[in-house]
Amino acid sequence: MKPTAWIFLLPLFFCQYSSVGQEAAGPDFLPPFELKAGERMDGELRETSFLDPASGNQPAESSTLVFGNKRLAVREGKDKRMETGQDNVLSLFVNEVPAFNFILVGS
Repeated sequence: MKPTAWIFLLPLFFCQYSSVGQEAAGPDFLPPFELKAGERMDGELRETSFLDPASGNQPAESSTLVFGNKRLAVREGKDKRMETGQDNVLSLFVNEVPAFNFILVGS
């Protein structure tokens, strides 16, 4: 074996067969959050009526599926603004903040 290979292998050998290798892994920490048993959360389907300014203030409906602090809404945009312009967009809200938009595309 070449002498330069020993330069790289010697620290690995030293760490493996000494207490340094055990300390390098670090202590076992407790998880920061207590894990509790999960519970089933029933969803609630809510329907909201609003006046749509795009269609001459005609009444329209919006459906929302709510699970705790998360909700999936149709016809609802940022700042709880209701509109019928994009009926193919489902908005996911977490803690009343828009997190994601699903766009349904069909032929």
